[in-house]
Amino acid sequence: MWPSENPWPAVVVCLIAAVALSIAWSQQRRIWLLLAALGALLLGGGAIALDRAVTTPAEIVAENVYGITQAFHDRDLERTRSYISNSAWDVHLLAAEGYNLVQVQDDMRVTDVQVEMLAQNTRARSRFRVNATVNFAGGSSRVATMWEAKWQPEKDGWKMIEIIALDPITKEQQGYLEVHRDRVRQLYPR
Repeated sequence: MWPSENPWPAVVVCLIAAVALSIAWSQQRRIWLLLAALGALLLGGGAIALDRAVTTPAEIVAENVYGITQAFHDRDLERTRSYISNSAWDVHLLAAEGYNLVQVQDDMRVTDVQVEMLAQNTRARSRFRVNATVNFAGGSSRVATMWEAKWQPEKDGWKMIEIIALDPITKEQQGYLEVHRDRVRQLYPR
């Protein structure tokens, strides 16, 4: 974990140090104690500023999860495809197939986004839930889904290279996405 992913432990330590140094200053009236207390406060503020200034690879992947799901919701195929690696042609086909099969309503919620960095930050795995009302050929239904995506860094950012549908309760892989993946691979062979 990068130090900037969670600044609060450093902030708490700096605040405790500032309080302890302030108490010592109030008893001894030595200027260096007061300056050290102010330094500890500045250091805590610096930790917060650093957290806001630095974006880690895991944070970028999490932002991409929100971006691709919003693009799919908005039915913006080009923007959706911009999050997918050119090498993942089957994921591009699945996204296009998804547009043909479903339309996501405005009550979509993306939650429980978790990102795990792998292979010395050359790969990432994200898991996330998407809950929404979905319109499809046979009607409309409220659907709870869970997804696992794999990502890799490319010259223009982190790109999705694989997507798997998971059961939201058991977290086991669901077969319905693989059925569609096999279908689009047969319809549009490489």
